[in-house]
Amino acid sequence: MKKKIINSFIMFLLVFSLPLIFFGCKNKLKVLTTPISVGMVKNNEQVLLVTDENIYATGYRFYLTNNSNYENLDNYIMLYSEENSVDITNYYSENVTYHFFVKYVGDNKTYKDSLNSEIKSQVAPLSKVQAPYIQIIDEKVYFFRIMNAQSYELYETITNSNNEVVSSEKALTLNSETFEIDISNRFADVNAPYYTFSYKLKAIAEDGYADSDFSNEITYVKNITLEKPNNLFVTTNDNKYFLNWDKVNYATKYKVIINNNFENAIITDKNKVEITNCLTEYSLYGFKVQAIESDVLSYKESEISEVLEYKFTTNFASPSNLSASRNGEYLNITFDGVSLAQSYTLEIYNNQEEKIYYDNSVTTNNILLGINELFSVLTSDQNITIKLKTNNVGEYYLESSFASLDFTIVKTY
Repeated sequence: MKKKIINSFIMFLLVFSLPLIFFGCKNKLKVLTTPISVGMVKNNEQVLLVTDENIYATGYRFYLTNNSNYENLDNYIMLYSEENSVDITNYYSENVTYHFFVKYVGDNKTYKDSLNSEIKSQVAPLSKVQAPYIQIIDEKVYFFRIMNAQSYELYETITNSNNEVVSSEKALTLNSETFEIDISNRFADVNAPYYTFSYKLKAIAEDGYADSDFSNEITYVKNITLEKPNNLFVTTNDNKYFLNWDKVNYATKYKVIINNNFENAIITDKNKVEITNCLTEYSLYGFKVQAIESDVLSYKESEISEVLEYKFTTNFASPSNLSASRNGEYLNITFDGVSLAQSYTLEIYNNQEEKIYYDNSVTTNNILLGINELFSVLTSDQNITIKLKTNNVGEYYLESSFASLDFTIVKTY
């Protein structure tokens, strides 16, 4: 009986404790994520500790020390803020190393406090030197010297007429005695019809001070010549010849000059022009191109391109009607001559494809060769291959391909 009472009591406890267990699990607080970044920044005369914002945090606890034993958390002061930054101006001195960390504060209803962030160390920011004020007069940047500045850095941004940034860089570093900068050379190598140059200056501080903010930004517009056309080359298609070149930005018209004949220059709005009718003889041609107009009103025509020297050549036709016959102890080779040809090359091969005769200065189209020049003794019929090509004349009439003829020299008894 006693055992039944005990068992009943245990069952009673289990039944009534389960809701409490589940209720406790259901209301377990979530831990806020650990802050990742925290840093010290100077904003004008105010120094702040700043961390990432957490939308679930009700506040932020910042911890700060300049004690070298910064691993001992008892050496830190705690500064509370409802924002993700806190003012530490009254606690800091310039050029002192500070150590700090932060934690998010939870509402203790849904979230509890985060873990501490990692301890960060940073030298307190120095006072900035005054920012310069600059102006441009006659392609020179002028400014007043800044107290406690040891040098200056000039930054340049170039944008084109489409407001696209072409380049942005530190253009010059200057000594502290400088108060004017000649920037005319900055435009010399820029081959675009319309660029905007923007400049700003920063003062680099002496020891004990921080570099200045950037100066005011000024812009300068200079009309520049169109780029000189380049990469000229000739292409062929269906026996037509075309002169090509790289397109020049902003150019809308080009002048094509052939053999320095400016009076008969070709005007085109494309970066490709047919020149078939200009190639009137096989010789050396010189092509030059100039960009002469733009769709931007402020422009200058480009310089004339480098000359493209183009050899207009042709290959001779191969000799035609090549034939051979035996005439007693001679081999007689004939063919139709090629117009303008001056000489031919004759090659003869035996049936083992060994060259047994070669003459590169044939000047007649009726050739007699002694058979004994080919074979010291003709012991049997010999199969030979006769090859003949037209030789080049000068640089512009090039050699032909070979004409070929198989022939059998029959042994006579």
